[in-house]
Amino acid sequence: MMLTWLIFILCVFYLFMIFMNFIIAVIGESYSKVIHSKEAFDYMQRASMIYEREVHFSPGHFSDELLFPKVIIVKKPKEAKATTHKNSWMSFTEQLKTIIKSQSVSISEFLTSKTSEQK
Repeated sequence: MMLTWLIFILCVFYLFMIFMNFIIAVIGESYSKVIHSKEAFDYMQRASMIYEREVHFSPGHFSDELLFPKVIIVKKPKEAKATTHKNSWMSFTEQLKTIIKSQSVSISEFLTSKTSEQK
């Protein structure tokens, strides 16, 4: 009877670990998708708020120089030194995939060069 309970507890613990790992993977993938589209969503929300505000303006407001100046100031974000914009938004799993892929290519090149030397 004691062995049955021990096996049951071990199976429950093992299934718990598997399901927790699965849940973490799903949440991580969802987080990666959200981060990837965050900037576009922010700009869409800003445009929506500007539109909502401008709907309430009267025609006289549009000719006001204080509210609508003739000059538009555009700011460009500063680029990071080491990483590009795309690399800064890569999720951890995507970075691991990239590293593993580059390492496997370099290892296969090394092995082919060693085998060609031996021939």
